[in-house]
Amino acid sequence: MVNGEQVAPMENTSAPATNAEWTFADFLSTYRYWAVFLSSLLIAVGGQGLSTVFPVIAQMTGSSAQTIGIFYFGSTLGWVIGAFLAFIVAGRHGRSALISPILVCAIVAVAVLPAPDLWGSPSFLLFFGLVLGAVRAVFPLASAIFLVGGRPGKIDFGSALTLMSTTILISAFAPVGASWLYELDLGAVPVVSAFLGCLLLAVILLVPAGNLAFDDAPRPRHKPLAPRQRSPLPRRFSSCWRQSAFVCSRQTMSASAILRSRCSWRFWSSPLRSPPSSIWPIGSTASMASWRARRRRSVC
Repeated sequence: MVNGEQVAPMENTSAPATNAEWTFADFLSTYRYWAVFLSSLLIAVGGQGLSTVFPVIAQMTGSSAQTIGIFYFGSTLGWVIGAFLAFIVAGRHGRSALISPILVCAIVAVAVLPAPDLWGSPSFLLFFGLVLGAVRAVFPLASAIFLVGGRPGKIDFGSALTLMSTTILISAFAPVGASWLYELDLGAVPVVSAFLGCLLLAVILLVPAGNLAFDDAPRPRHKPLAPRQRSPLPRRFSSCWRQSAFVCSRQTMSASAILRSRCSWRFWSSPLRSPPSSIWPIGSTASMASWRARRRRSVC
């Protein structure tokens, strides 16, 4: 009541937290996680292979060392564009933030195939480096943003991000394949074609993934059985059977223990614990047999 007037109580307008925490197993059981993982692997392998063989391709077209440096300078600046796409766009439109730079990079790479002289153009190399750097930067940064959206624990987030980061290590083997492709035709066509193939496969994997952010509740991975009331007869029968078996085992053990103790007491209290010295070790067979018979009767 305020100033003599009754005021209705304020309603709780805070939305309840319905999203459950994602675990590492929940991440691995989704298609979108593996779509991002495989597309990141393809982009990393294609970009690393092209960047490694690029100086050789540019030198064959008459480019100088300064021109080649422009390409790598643009590739470094492209990481700034990729970070902008990851932090600003990927949070709301994850799939668009990944596919858009891939398509732009593919268009620029296709333009090189019919016009090899573009490898010597500084402006073209700067733009190509910017696009390639943005594509290679947006995937690892956006992947971390996608995983954080699921509110996982420290261990689950670290495990999922570590597995995603292995694509960078695997891409270290890309220069070997790129050099083999370059030796096939001594030109840029096989290398650029393989790079375009990696971009195309990455887009094919990302299109059916839908929403890449893990901001929804994880799908239940198992269906527990509903509790069901059982009849008390089987439980009573099993309980009686266990009790009877326990009693029988105790009686058997006690009887065997009494028998062993009586036999051992008779044996050690018998004066015939060992054969007489007159028949050991050179006694007759008859005396030895009579001693064994008397010992057997005295013990049992």
